[in-house]
Amino acid sequence: MLLVAVKTNGQVQIYHDTYMVSHGAITQGTQTLQLTGPRMAPAFAALVGNWYGHDRILTISANGLGVAHFRMFRWCSTSPAPPCDTFGNLNIYPGGVTVFQLTGFNGNQATGYIEDASVPPASGHIGLTLNQATHSVTLTPMNQAGLTYCRPGAPAGYCGA
Repeated sequence: MLLVAVKTNGQVQIYHDTYMVSHGAITQGTQTLQLTGPRMAPAFAALVGNWYGHDRILTISANGLGVAHFRMFRWCSTSPAPPCDTFGNLNIYPGGVTVFQLTGFNGNQATGYIEDASVPPASGHIGLTLNQATHSVTLTPMNQAGLTYCRPGAPAGYCGA
């Protein structure tokens, strides 16, 4: 199990395995990584904010910290080995997560590295391609097949149903 906690001050904490939450705050657990700010802060303004796909969401901060949540298409109720997706309050909660830090942005290409992930690769390089014409970005970890995320204004169906 991988938990990514983002505090209101922008600090990101990553917990593996077990942790306890009480009234919305983590009260017990083993923190494996804490990110407190940018290592480098080139202009990521065109990338900042939330990007959406049919079964996924990507959030990028002004300092280039990114968190991608995506479906595993395996229910925790029938296959409880994490990562798996859960369902509650009429919502599906994706079990996949990748946390990354962008370090450069030139033209329409951003590069960086993976800080942690619930699925392989849990480290290595990551790329992001901005397509302003389609209001989309494609996230590509370690030269694998990329996932495309959109903002309002993208062509219908471009990022999924």
